[in-house]
Amino acid sequence: MSSTDTPLAAFERAQQERALQFTQQGRHAEAADAWEVLVLLRPGVVAYQDRLDQAQARAEADAGDHLRRAEQARRRGDLDGAQTQYLHVLQLQPGHAQAADALRAIERERNRRSYLGRFSRVTLGKRGGGGTEAAPVAKGAASAAGRANGAETDKGSGRAAEVLKPLKRPSPP
Repeated sequence: MSSTDTPLAAFERAQQERALQFTQQGRHAEAADAWEVLVLLRPGVVAYQDRLDQAQARAEADAGDHLRRAEQARRRGDLDGAQTQYLHVLQLQPGHAQAADALRAIERERNRRSYLGRFSRVTLGKRGGGGTEAAPVAKGAASAAGRANGAETDKGSGRAAEVLKPLKRPSPP
């Protein structure tokens, strides 16, 4: 900064250098932010607006590439790869609804897979023979149910076994 530069001129020059550096590095969304600051600073400079438009177009193209890669990864079943690509899209375009919806769908799929086949409580279901029986329960859940009812599972009254014993109901005539 020379002695004749104003702080505003020094800021403008630093912002231009920053925008050009981001463009050279391929960081188009960040370059667009830097060019936007310059457009706001000097609205009458057409070159700044042109550079802003170019950077935004490149950032949108980058987001489209990441979106395409994310969808390909998702079709392959690579949820981690798809998630990474969708996050790149949101980094470039924070309001991208399709990427945000896809991330939510991936999270729902992961939750569904992680809880598939796990029992959350004792349920009653129909078994052969017409009677209703207690559905199988994981050991931890059975012992927890016994403790909740005040029963001792290994020794004592045997109340847990009685509580969890299958119910036999007569078949309707």
